[in-house]
Amino acid sequence: MDFSIYGSDAIPAPTDYDSTKIFHITEIAFLKEINRFYGQYSAWKLKELTLSELPWLNTARNAEISHYHMKNYFKTQLHS
Repeated sequence: MDFSIYGSDAIPAPTDYDSTKIFHITEIAFLKEINRFYGQYSAWKLKELTLSELPWLNTARNAEISHYHMKNYFKTQLHS
């Protein structure tokens, strides 16, 4: 799906699906926690955060950031 039509505006929450048919209850709780933390930021602030993180900084321009690098980086960001 192309979300670029929203520009820097918020992307509206979908209303036409049942998340419990797509995600396990623990995944839903995790996604809600992510939204509670990052949902407060504008698109521009999220872009700034992304551009300052190691997976982005350590990937060549126009290259795809590997799942391996994202996973390893975000493991260090989890709080127990």
